[in-house]
Amino acid sequence: MTKALNEERVVTAKSEISITRASHGDRGNNGLMITLRKERMSVAMAGLQACADVRDSSARGLIEWIASRGLRYVQVDATMAGIRPREIGRSARRDMASLIKRVGLSLSGIDLWIPPSHLVDTTNQQRAIDAVSGACELAAELRAILGDGMPGGASFGVSMTLHEETPAAVVDAICATATRCGVVIIDHAWPARAVASEGPIRVGIDPAVLIGAGVSIGKVVLGISPPPAAFRLSDSSAIGRVAAGEGSLDLTNYDIAITTLNWAGAVTLDLRGLHGVGREVGYGGGAVIDRVLQRLSESASSSGIVKFE
Repeated sequence: MTKALNEERVVTAKSEISITRASHGDRGNNGLMITLRKERMSVAMAGLQACADVRDSSARGLIEWIASRGLRYVQVDATMAGIRPREIGRSARRDMASLIKRVGLSLSGIDLWIPPSHLVDTTNQQRAIDAVSGACELAAELRAILGDGMPGGASFGVSMTLHEETPAAVVDAICATATRCGVVIIDHAWPARAVASEGPIRVGIDPAVLIGAGVSIGKVVLGISPPPAAFRLSDSSAIGRVAAGEGSLDLTNYDIAITTLNWAGAVTLDLRGLHGVGREVGYGGGAVIDRVLQRLSESASSSGIVKFE
């Protein structure tokens, strides 16, 4: 069925922005499609191990924990001990895919948070290239087993940060690997690099990074061409990374900006480096997720635009 879309202006307490409405689909009580909600949220394994309420910090434990929270998507961490691509063969990869499917999750993508400096440091450069290659191959194999869990043909690939001075030869090698594997590299660096609409490298949005750079998240989301290929749900304040909604991120504006693009994929909740979260303080990932979902609900309700369901 083809959606009948029309554009109109919506004014929130803090912004005026162009949005699209649809005749059907994921709508609030007045028809505005909303993106930031539980059914469209993925949880990144990266950072989850540090949370106090995650008793089993193995890959299996994290996947099962995410499913137990009622989420639908998981973002696999390719740097995690035990599931690094160089450490696991096809049998183990099939086992991981089977587990993801058995607990009712879909795969939103792969994270590869290696130090960007390794891409320019000749001592670590080849190891970094190999890590990217392995992550691309892992992404392709898991997708081949699980199918494309992202609705609407949203981009699927490896999220990472490319150093702005990455040599052209290294970029070419990374692009060749991504193309061979049929996935994309999603670069979350800022400033964003120029990319082609059908190229193997695309831009990803990490609000915490943009807040740190002092730029308008809404303008970046709507101004990048081609549009971003992935979105994180993160936040930052004067003390560093905090749970979404506890820092400078305007959840309503971010939601509207993503929705304006008719984004069809999952938005990844990023728990890396959160201030005040960890086993030493006894603060859990479950509490973070609950608080984020509550803030999203309050943001949607208070905006006067939608009722968060």
